[in-house]
Amino acid sequence: MHSTDGGRSFDRIDTGPARWFYDVQGNQTPNVFFANAHDGYVFTFDDQVSATHDGGRTWNRLPLVKPLEFAVGAGSAYAITATCGRRCTDFRLRRSDARTNDWTSAPLPVRSDSPLVQLVAHGTHVWIVGHASNRNTFARSVDGGRSFTTGRTPCQYEYGADFEAAPDGTLWIVCSHGTKGSAMRSTDGGAHFKHLPLTGLMNSARFGAASAQVAVVSPAGAWTPLRRTTDGGRTWRQAWKAAIYTTYLRSIDFGDPRHGALLAQTTPDPQLGIERYGLWRTVDAGAHWTLVRFP
Repeated sequence: MHSTDGGRSFDRIDTGPARWFYDVQGNQTPNVFFANAHDGYVFTFDDQVSATHDGGRTWNRLPLVKPLEFAVGAGSAYAITATCGRRCTDFRLRRSDARTNDWTSAPLPVRSDSPLVQLVAHGTHVWIVGHASNRNTFARSVDGGRSFTTGRTPCQYEYGADFEAAPDGTLWIVCSHGTKGSAMRSTDGGAHFKHLPLTGLMNSARFGAASAQVAVVSPAGAWTPLRRTTDGGRTWRQAWKAAIYTTYLRSIDFGDPRHGALLAQTTPDPQLGIERYGLWRTVDAGAHWTLVRFP
């Protein structure tokens, strides 16, 4: 589906080779990334990436071998690749101008021996988390991935984290601690982090980051009310809950400080053997959400 009016209406497009693939559980949905109105990518569960440079009318599969992570920011596309067997080696950061399919390759700026790396991009900011030798390593870039500064991450090793970047470069983070989670925020691009007074988080909690002051969080990443802050995380109030049952929150993304989208898994379709998804949009920084109706 394709929208040119902020999600108010949609039309169907043919994704060519980047079609949906399903395993026997039917739980796979491709990730779609657009750097601008014309240049975009589909990153599917079977580790294939396809690109479009005409707004989704035509697609071409890219020669990226098993990308572990993919992101776009400020007109550039990024991918992390590795050679994985019993362990993963030869981690590479690949980068391309979104208008072309010309990819460069450089060693990953952090050490990692696990495929559970993380890559986040917003504007010219790029963040990478690697896991190796009983520690997490964090790298941040302010020049589109051309150079990086490295340091320790705020989250424990062997536990996951959800890094979400707001349009202004603020980082909102959920660190997992077993089955529970804790929240942190960075307003200087990841140089420093501050704990947030946000309790009751599970390890599947997920942020939607609108700005340095405004964010929403799903405490369990499923059918629970969203909480929202407008004061940088000092206080939180219940904001919204989907009227239909949701089993898994796929993503909450903001394109600017007011407009965002929420994608959640809703109910299974036993006849097709797949999971259904619902898409909601906000135009007031997450205070209210509207279910998107598709043709």
